[in-house]
Amino acid sequence: MFVRASKLAVIASAVAGLAVASTAHAQDLKYPVDTVTLVTHSSPGGGTDVYLREMIKYLAPAMGAEFAVENVRGGSGAKAIAKVANSPADGSVFYADQRMSRVDALKSYTLNAAFAAFEETTRGSLMAGKYADMVVLSKDILTIDEQQIPMTEVTHTIVAGQVKYRR
Repeated sequence: MFVRASKLAVIASAVAGLAVASTAHAQDLKYPVDTVTLVTHSSPGGGTDVYLREMIKYLAPAMGAEFAVENVRGGSGAKAIAKVANSPADGSVFYADQRMSRVDALKSYTLNAAFAAFEETTRGSLMAGKYADMVVLSKDILTIDEQQIPMTEVTHTIVAGQVKYRR
């Protein structure tokens, strides 16, 4: 437990320092490269292609960089991976499959976040004796098509068992 606490204290102070620095210079911060290429082996108009093109609408303004989607066909993804492997290691090229699974993403906001805050006994999952903090979404993000995820909306927010927001 002590090792976990000391590591998290270091991380927390580093994050706090970054938060203060980023607040002071928020206008000056942007992604370190001007153009980021997202590589996929999906064909144009395919599921991953459509998802990436929708996602860059939100990424570009948030990160202060231009984004492009490049469809590299052939070799069942091997050519796309080779393109990324031969690209500069400067954060300018990513492969579309370099991402979390939906379950891992959900856990990062629930169980893992509660663990990091030392609140895993009271938050992070729905169990008797824990706070009922949750959101209700308009779609099941674990089963819908990827391109539908950005269109999912919060319909309810519940904090400590009380509805705080209802659409």
